[in-house]
Amino acid sequence: MPQVRVVLRALALLQLAEDASAPRIAKVIPLTPQAIRRLGHRYEKTGLDGALYEKQRPGASEVRDTNEKQHIIAMVCSEPPEGRAGGPCGW
Repeated sequence: MPQVRVVLRALALLQLAEDASAPRIAKVIPLTPQAIRRLGHRYEKTGLDGALYEKQRPGASEVRDTNEKQHIIAMVCSEPPEGRAGGPCGW
């Protein structure tokens, strides 16, 4: 999927270079006029690579640390309490 984005951005930049308006470009390339204008500004500011490729984004932080994850796995995979059915690990 990222390669498709790069191609669409390149096509939009080519159209911008030919002085086509963002709304006109959006009729033939599946990007919004606003996205096309932002792309043009990003090209002017950061060059071709900056316009075509996205910067690496930081991922979401872990909700649980390794110790907590191991505790949950051990609890789920242990023997169930008296009178309860087995968990997903106790086939």
